[in-house]
Formats: sequence, structure tokens, C-alpha cells
Amino acid sequence: MMTTQASLNRTNAAVGGVAVLLGLAVIAILPAQVAAPTLGAALDLRAAGFFPFLAGVLILCSGIACLLQLRAPLIDEDTDWQTGRPAIAACIAAAFVLVLPVTGTFAAMLPMMFCLSLLFRYPHKRIAVAVATLVPLGIYVLFERILLILFPHGALF
Repeated sequence: MMTTQASLNRTNAAVGGVAVLLGLAVIAILPAQVAAPTLGAALDLRAAGFFPFLAGVLILCSGIACLLQLRAPLIDEDTDWQTGRPAIAACIAAAFVLVLPVTGTFAAMLPMMFCLSLLFRYPHKRIAVAVATLVPLGIYVLFERILLILFPHGALF
């Protein structure tokens, strides 16, 4: 188990370090690539530098999250369940894609998020329900209302 955990730590450190450097590079190079990308202009949705700046920030945050996982305590789990978890998550994602044309994005996201939160062992069912409700709602508000990027609507919703 320690070999697997050590390998995972090395992978998290490498991916996290590369992502942090890439995110910082995108944010640093942006002023040279886009005309007038000050922070105020980059935060304007209509500006040319908004989405590259957003991508740089998201990549930077993802790298920091990978590096923070290095501080997580060692968990001794059943390795059969641990290796089967990605396959179950892939089946849930495939079911999401199959029901998407019928239900629409957000109606399909609710059960998918609930199943994934149970799969990754949220400690209480209330937390799983809260995650399954708040994450799709947050995605809806961010993309459909703020960024004005429409998601597919299904036959039902």
C-alpha cells in the first residue's frame, strides 16, 4: 500500500507542479497576447482576455488542489473497491450521456451528482443531497446566467 501511496504522491506532486507553472504562465503571458488585458478588463465577460484569464486561474487552482492532496492523511482502503471506483464512475458518466437528450443537462446532473457523492463516500446522505443540488445549481447560474453559455435542453426540461 505504501508503494501505491508513494507513487500517487509523486504523481500529484508532478501534475500539481506542472499545473501551477502552466496556470501562472497563462496569466503572465496574457498581457503580451491580448490588447489591454488589465485585471479589470480581463474580468469583463466581453473582453478578449476573459476566457484565457479564467482558464489560467482554473489551471492554477487545479494545480494547488493537487499539491494540497499531498498533505492528506494516508487512507488504508480496500484496494479492490478503490480500483473498481473509476469504472463505476465511468458507468455513471455513460448513463448521464444517455439520458441527457431526454432529461436535459440539469435534470440529469442531479442524480449523477448524488450517485458520485455516494460513490466517493460523503459521510452523510444530507451532504450528498446538498452537493447533488447545489453543484448543478451553481453550474447553471455560472454558465447559463453569468457567462451566457447554454447547455443542451432535453425533451422533458
